[in-house]
Amino acid sequence: MRDHSVGSDVHARRVSRAESADILRAFLISVVLLLVAVWLFLAGWVLDYPPGDPTSDARLNEIFVCVLVFLTAATRLVRTPGIPSDLLIAAVGAWLVGAPFALGYGDTSMTDAARFNDVTSGGLIVLLAIVSLAALPVARTRTSPAA
Repeated sequence: MRDHSVGSDVHARRVSRAESADILRAFLISVVLLLVAVWLFLAGWVLDYPPGDPTSDARLNEIFVCVLVFLTAATRLVRTPGIPSDLLIAAVGAWLVGAPFALGYGDTSMTDAARFNDVTSGGLIVLLAIVSLAALPVARTRTSPAA
């Protein structure tokens, strides 16, 4: 009589690892993206960007990015995230990193704060997209047949 418990333990660990990757991709990353979106919405007021300053460009840009990230993250909570959502998040994050230089925020202490905020928040968004893309092959092993 053959003992199949070793093979079933390996399969159980594979499923467990895939389920962990699904939770990471679908829930944890999405929640952090939602928090970053809320921060981007509030940043102009928290950092006290003065009206009429070049930081008004930063505020508008942050609101635009906030809406895209928030809607995409909320969708990721409802539906299984795929490569398109990860690529959209990565592109939006990369734009936020480059926006202070592309839009020319200026050179004051307030624009320095806006620049730092955009580069940091955008870098975090890109990092989350990369982690989500990296977790995708692990999450997909759950749907592949056992060997």
